[in-house]
Amino acid sequence: MERFPISCNKDCGAGCALEAHIENGLLLKVTDNSERLPYMQGCVKGYRMPEILYHEDRLTTPLKRVGRRGEDQFIPISWETAYTEIVERLGTVDAAQIMRLGGSGSCRGALHNTDTLTSRFLAMMGDFTDTLGTYSSQVVDFINPYIFGTKTVGIDIRTVLHSKAIILWGYNPFDTRFGCESESVFREVKKRGIPCFVIDPRETKSVSLCGGEWVGIRPGTDSYLAAALGYLCIQRFPDRLQSLDSVCEGHKDIADYLLGKVDGVSKTPELASARCGISLQMIDQIFEALTADIPAAILPGLSVQRVMGGENLQRLLIFLQLMAGNGGTCGGSIGGGQWNKVPKVRYGSMTAPATCNGVPVYRWADAVLQGTSGGYPTDIKVIYNVGGNYLLQSSDTTKVKDAFGKVDFVVTHEMFMTPTCRYSDIILPVAMFPEREDLCSSNSGFLFYSQKVIEPPVGVKTDYQIFCDLSSRLGFKEDFDEGKSESQWIQQFLDESEIDDIDHFKRKGFFASPKRGFVAFTDFFKEPETHRLTTPSGKIELVSEHLDSAGIDHYPLLQDLFTSKEYPLTMVTPHARYRIHSQNVQIPSLQGMVDDTIWMHLDDARCRGIEHGDSVRVISPVGCFEGIVSLDSQIIRGAICKLEGFWDPQDTRDQDCNMLTSDIPTMPSYGSRTHTIAVEVTKVL
Repeated sequence: MERFPISCNKDCGAGCALEAHIENGLLLKVTDNSERLPYMQGCVKGYRMPEILYHEDRLTTPLKRVGRRGEDQFIPISWETAYTEIVERLGTVDAAQIMRLGGSGSCRGALHNTDTLTSRFLAMMGDFTDTLGTYSSQVVDFINPYIFGTKTVGIDIRTVLHSKAIILWGYNPFDTRFGCESESVFREVKKRGIPCFVIDPRETKSVSLCGGEWVGIRPGTDSYLAAALGYLCIQRFPDRLQSLDSVCEGHKDIADYLLGKVDGVSKTPELASARCGISLQMIDQIFEALTADIPAAILPGLSVQRVMGGENLQRLLIFLQLMAGNGGTCGGSIGGGQWNKVPKVRYGSMTAPATCNGVPVYRWADAVLQGTSGGYPTDIKVIYNVGGNYLLQSSDTTKVKDAFGKVDFVVTHEMFMTPTCRYSDIILPVAMFPEREDLCSSNSGFLFYSQKVIEPPVGVKTDYQIFCDLSSRLGFKEDFDEGKSESQWIQQFLDESEIDDIDHFKRKGFFASPKRGFVAFTDFFKEPETHRLTTPSGKIELVSEHLDSAGIDHYPLLQDLFTSKEYPLTMVTPHARYRIHSQNVQIPSLQGMVDDTIWMHLDDARCRGIEHGDSVRVISPVGCFEGIVSLDSQIIRGAICKLEGFWDPQDTRDQDCNMLTSDIPTMPSYGSRTHTIAVEVTKVL
């Protein structure tokens, strides 16, 4: 049996060094790379790759829709027939009438990158309509460059082993891959007895992972808790406010707001306790952990910025860490660094020409249905979707179906018959990562090599091959591929990289950046005049004319979800440990390992006459769906939970939580607000 280095390049933000065990041309199993570093570890999703590769439902031939969209009626066609129809359809519209969808299928790959490849291909036809931003992290990606002048504001996760206390704020490393080292690091945190507080509406397994204490919080009220902790900092350490003058702009404006000098409302722990459902004693314990013995790290997850007003929560967390003295310290954090982003390893890349037509991805369906977005007209006729299951992942599923129904033509590259495939006209079967060579980047300071270890099934092509074939028929192949094969592109990327010994890198399977151990802004805090930031003032800007001009609230106004008599509960939609969004649903060994029931507190259920295992209907102002309820005390009262990404390959009914979520974004970032959804639950009689 031979072993070769591979790496997942799906949308889990992690990347990991794995080994493929090959015998007679078959992938028998996947294990951790034998040369991995101490805390580097793969996950069950990567280990189960053989089940995905050889699944009986895998698509192995192009398909053409013959029924109505959504009816799952398709016939197999040849590649030549598929190419002919795609070329003819693309030739009947202006480039601006083509919208790109996709991304999470392979967003970490250097070559087989579902964003870059698709954008590069469509740009060869002209100024197509792109989808801008992400569902995952739009708020922080939008606001951090205004505050810091950069998006790279995180820490190497291993540095938390130097912390005196850790606050996991909506951060769930057990279920969500925040890097290939995060889960192992938090096991070490528990072993060392570092105090941890886990702020989350649910008592997830991350609480036991790090040996922490669960702090149940009402969804969408995190800004009240952050404001209260900032208020306590001002009250108990008033001299620190003045000391921030050399590194920060706008901190005194925020202090005035928290003290009630702006609106007459002091942002006290009492106010936070009432809004968040957290005791005053617990608020004081968190405050003491942050300030009594620095450094202390606040690690905010992506969930806390997926709310209305997520932009302002970011500023409050940063202000809190600045006042507590934890910025730029090994073992501390800046408070606004989701994903633990550290500087990436330098390597070459394929460029995608910029387009002047773009719509916020969170409002893409409106751009199709209303014919306008961002003040300019859109007339979308074609959707080209690569690596995305937007019918399941977009908010307001009913509106998304209408959007797919309105356009004239939908092309999708996929591996399985997803809900989005069912609304497509042509489906092209594509290779998976063990069937293609690539480099895989991570946010943790690694570059991974993923060798092609097996051939794809007969009739299956890589995304790159498909776009080369289409480019040839459309007359711009030389511009698209520049005469290079897949291996030649990979070699060029490595030749342009910071890696000295490329052969060793390919054998080992990964390269660790010399910048590992990174803590954002360490040099800046030591010598702020020498290491000025790229903001207009050269400092951290929490309030400034620059932020005002971007439409960001001058003060970090507190905003939470206002429930009503009709919709008195709040729904959260977190990720599942054993799948990446909607991927891996069909893997037999993982079925039953994901709890796709609706979590509900015992007291909320009793007053509605609901018992464990009952069928219930969940209703929001946007829509409804039915499911089975699980009663538990590990979720706070007033909240319910439904894991995102579920679909049944054998069932076309709507069972996804996005039947309920709204596509009205938090502004001005146009970010997701899927963790502030008001709902009601009733028993199905």
